[in-house]
Amino acid sequence: MSIETRKTAGIKNPSLFSVFAKLVPSEIRTPLSVLSGWGILTRKHVGIIFVTSTLTVILEATGAAMVYPVLTYVEKGKDMAVLTADSQLWQLIASLHATLGIPVSLLTLSLVVVLLVTLRQVANFYQALVVETTRLHTGKELARRRFTGTLNSRAQNIEKQSVGGFVNLIDYQCHGAASLIVSCTTLWRLTLTFLSYGVVMVLAAPLA
Repeated sequence: MSIETRKTAGIKNPSLFSVFAKLVPSEIRTPLSVLSGWGILTRKHVGIIFVTSTLTVILEATGAAMVYPVLTYVEKGKDMAVLTADSQLWQLIASLHATLGIPVSLLTLSLVVVLLVTLRQVANFYQALVVETTRLHTGKELARRRFTGTLNSRAQNIEKQSVGGFVNLIDYQCHGAASLIVSCTTLWRLTLTFLSYGVVMVLAAPLA
């Protein structure tokens, strides 16, 4: 039996983070799976972090992508025929404006950029707040369970635990383990950012 299998033995839901199987190293994935199986890190926590992180990256990529149309709109002299023939991104922008019944102008393009940047900042703030709250909750729950487990253990086992070692375990190591949530979130955001900007580059590239 492998080390990872032994660590997750008896865990009710060791596959909660299976979506990150190829992305997250086992050194991070296994402790997170254990936290999930213990009920400390729930699907609700993971879902909120996943949604807010994804939304933040999408808004960031979209906002950055919309700066290019603003510059090219001025450069091409507001000639929509030239612009739509130049890239898929401009074809998409023209189609969206036509669907909404709004004429394409420098004002509307600028307002879209400002709106996307503002929404990105709001989503990023909320995502950081959610991740930090989840990290603190996880660290606190781990420390509580470790403290309770120590008090409920045999007297000879408690005597073997040094005061400094016990404080280090409760205060530092439990919260250090909870910090894996931040690492996992960062890995997801980096991967999604790479993919998002790749899509933007394809859309903004001149048509052959």
